[in-house]
Parts: sequence; structure tokens; C-alpha cells
Amino acid sequence: MILSVIAAIILYVIKRDPLFVILFLLVAIFIDIDHYLLYIFRKNNLNLFKAYYYCRNDVDKEFIKEGKNRILCVFHNIEVFLVLLVLSFFISFFVPIVIGYVFHSIIDIIDERQRKVKKSWSIFYYYRKHIFDAKKA
Repeated sequence: MILSVIAAIILYVIKRDPLFVILFLLVAIFIDIDHYLLYIFRKNNLNLFKAYYYCRNDVDKEFIKEGKNRILCVFHNIEVFLVLLVLSFFISFFVPIVIGYVFHSIIDIIDERQRKVKKSWSIFYYYRKHIFDAKKA
């Protein structure tokens, strides 16, 4: 989050467009709402602090115990990115959203190098590997 705020300040100095910066910052930070949704779905609990702890410390252990090496985070995938990218070509409102999405994704890629369980890069790939392939076995 700190890197997103720093990037937003730099963007403001360059662009001088508050709406652009706000959209960038909102997406760069709140794309992670899907981690919270994952916690709610798996733990049936709405506690935001426990969700943060779970996502930073326990999620890898839990998924490894279940024999999974990928997590599906609904906003962290190529399908969402492609939709936003196409929209940004037609509606300028989506340009800072795409930039925030890409910025967040780069930070996640760097952070993920140290994690044992990775985010699935595609919704379709995840379901093919974890749902359809599991049914065949």
C-alpha cells in the first residue's frame, strides 16, 4: 500500500489530475478485496484483521495441506486485465484503472516469488486444473 501511495504522489506531480490519481490508487489498493473474499468464503468469518493475518501467514500452509499450489483470486487474473484493457481503448476513464491494475500486479509478482502458493493467472486455467481435471481423476 505504501508503494501505491508513493506512486500516486508521483503520478499527481506528473499528471496533475486528481481523478486519475484517485482511480489509480483505488484500484492499486482495493484490487486485494478478493483476498478478503477468499477468507470469508473459506473461514465463514468477516473479521478484517483475521483475514489480513490469514492471507499473510496461513493461506499458503492451508492450501499446501490440501495439495493445491494455486489460489484463485477473482480480480488477479488475465481475464479481468484484458476486459479493463479493452475498455481503456474506448473509455478514457479506464486508463488509470489499467495503470493501477498493472502497478499492483507488478508488486504482486515481486512479492509472490517468496510464496509457495501462487495466484492463478487465469480463471479458466484454474478451473480446468482444479475442477475439471480433478473430476477426471
